[in-house]
Amino acid sequence: MATFERIFFSVMDKLQALYDKWKALQPLNERKQFLLSQRFTVEYNYNSNHIEGNTLTYGQTELLLLFGKVSGEGKLKDFVDMKASLASVKMLEDEMKARTALTQNFIRQLHHVLLREDYTTHRQLPDGSQTSFTIHAGRYKTRPNSV
Repeated sequence: MATFERIFFSVMDKLQALYDKWKALQPLNERKQFLLSQRFTVEYNYNSNHIEGNTLTYGQTELLLLFGKVSGEGKLKDFVDMKASLASVKMLEDEMKARTALTQNFIRQLHHVLLREDYTTHRQLPDGSQTSFTIHAGRYKTRPNSV
């Protein structure tokens, strides 16, 4: 058996074992569901926002999202972005609970909540010249990605 196949099947076996452990814990009681939901909220928003350059610490994120408080230093934009991210996750949860199809209109609303306001971005083109364009909250894909 090739090395890739051994690694693949090893990973699949580990995933199956984790899934089996997860199934054995079901159904979670209300308290454990609540704690898991809180943990997911913090982990998802912290990591998602850090990919985008947010500088809040994990502790600041947890304090803001779970208790609505702030501590330490940070850019106001980072705090506002984190709250907007939380609001967009809540919107998605509500939409999924309603079991409705995701529409273009809903995606635009989500985009508007997440971005909150228009902003301008600057880019350097391959020839060295500079360009800029405005991203409009709620108006998704108004221009091609390559420009």
